[in-house]
Amino acid sequence: MRIGKSAKTVFELQAPATLNQAAPVQNTWYNILTATGNVRVYQVAVNVEDTNETLECQFIVDGQTLPAAALPATHSTVYYVTIALDAINRLANVVIVDATNLAKFHRAYQTEGKSVQIQLRKTTATGAGNLTGIALYGVAKRA
Repeated sequence: MRIGKSAKTVFELQAPATLNQAAPVQNTWYNILTATGNVRVYQVAVNVEDTNETLECQFIVDGQTLPAAALPATHSTVYYVTIALDAINRLANVVIVDATNLAKFHRAYQTEGKSVQIQLRKTTATGAGNLTGIALYGVAKRA
């Protein structure tokens, strides 16, 4: 990949960005990936160690917040985060799905930006189980 007329750029895979928040506070955003420069996100997964909690995940790309997705979550279940386009409302929405619905939304998506941040929160307070997340990403480097 070339950015402008500069030298060839590659995205160097980084150690996964992770979140393991003990006793998360309702409606508080926690970073899975803190604002990081020149990023390409490959995949994101989230979890909550409580039953009947609602999770929301949002992406902030170059200062623009993509609408957060909400999902009623089940204890010890891995959920996948992706971006889906809504042609009717002309929006790019963050979507959280479980493994049974992953095929409907999963694609090799790559969200890129000069600055990318990924956040997770729970909007209910049924328990104090850990809130966890992981993001696989790369950072642009000159080849």
